[in-house]
This record gives sequence, C-alpha cells and structure tokens, in this order.
Amino acid sequence: MAEIKAQKDYWGFSALLLLMCYAFLQIAHWPLFPYHMDVHYHLHSAWGFMRAGGYSGWDFWEYAPFGRINIYPPLFHIILAFFLEVGANAVFLAKFFQTLIPVLFLFTLWHVIKKNYSRRLGLFVLIALSSSFSFYLSCRLLPEAYGDFDKSLINY
Repeated sequence: MAEIKAQKDYWGFSALLLLMCYAFLQIAHWPLFPYHMDVHYHLHSAWGFMRAGGYSGWDFWEYAPFGRINIYPPLFHIILAFFLEVGANAVFLAKFFQTLIPVLFLFTLWHVIKKNYSRRLGLFVLIALSSSFSFYLSCRLLPEAYGDFDKSLINY
C-alpha cells in the first residue's frame, strides 16, 4: 500500500516539477512579451467595454461603421477592463497574461485529468501537450520579437 502511495506522489511531483520548469521558461521570456497580436485585440475589446460603460454584446470598436457580434466570451475582457480601469499599464497586462495563461492552462488540464482519471495519465498528457510542436509554436520565441525577422528568413 505504501508503494502505491509513493508512486502516486511520484507522478504528481513529476507533473508539478514539469509545470514549474515551464513556468520558469515563460517568466524567462518576459522581456520579449508581448509577441502575439491576439493580446492587443483583447486589450482593445476591454477598452471597448470601458467605453461602452460595461459589457457590450456588439463589437462596435473593431468593425466600424456597422460592427459585429462580439464572438469571444466576455470574462477575460472584463478582467482586463477592470485592471485597466484601476490604472494598470496595458503593456504590463499583455506581458503578464501571456506569461500566465499557458501555465494556467497546463495546470488546469493536469488537475482535471488527475482528479478524473489518474495522476500518471495527467503527467503523460502534460508531457505530450507541453512537448507538442504546435503548442511550442504558440509559446516560442519568435524571431520577430528580436527584430531579426530578415535574418531569420535567410537562415531558413
């Protein structure tokens, strides 16, 4: 029985160690953030909510003159609008959330899988997702962030 408990602790410890390494790598990228354009859209949507005086289901700030239906769930935009309203810097918010969200996503996925299935499966899914090339591409250091876009094309 003690051996089974030790194995469970090993799987959970290994997963948390992997998450901490991943979080450290995200924090190490801090000076290069933000390097995705998506966060700027979300900040702009938060600004639109502030301009509208609260949640708006119609995206009038992006698709003028007619607008369109707001296609994103509003929670993230409301959180951003709150922080912008209390005086947070938009660049800091972009960097902070680009650091936090991938780590939070991996932690949440691991936690749900370990609770519903097993700690071992949670670790293997965490390894598979964090080593996935497409996930890596969404979180990697882009040559554009260095300003070496032309050199990166030559090196390929």
